[in-house]
Amino acid sequence: MAEYALSDGITETLFTKTVEHGAYEGFDHGAIAISYTNADLAKIIRTAAFSGKSLSLVIYPDGRIALSTKEGGSVFSNYLTYLRAGSNLSDDQLDQMHLD
Repeated sequence: MAEYALSDGITETLFTKTVEHGAYEGFDHGAIAISYTNADLAKIIRTAAFSGKSLSLVIYPDGRIALSTKEGGSVFSNYLTYLRAGSNLSDDQLDQMHLD
């Protein structure tokens, strides 16, 4: 996952996943990717579940929060640190979530 700014100043987030080497219509590849403008991504993750009291996050593999549906106030800066401090997940379970 990476964020970047286009020449017109719009910020996009790119999600990539390495895959087994292959070819599609003559194009060799070793990964797949999809990108969203941050505004569109925010619209996608917003939800009306639980009377609008739910929180949706997009996080980097190391737990840093890239995008949150929380408006106003502060949100924790690292989801894995938040889970480590406030959940009953074991260190092994949390380490398995850490993807980088």
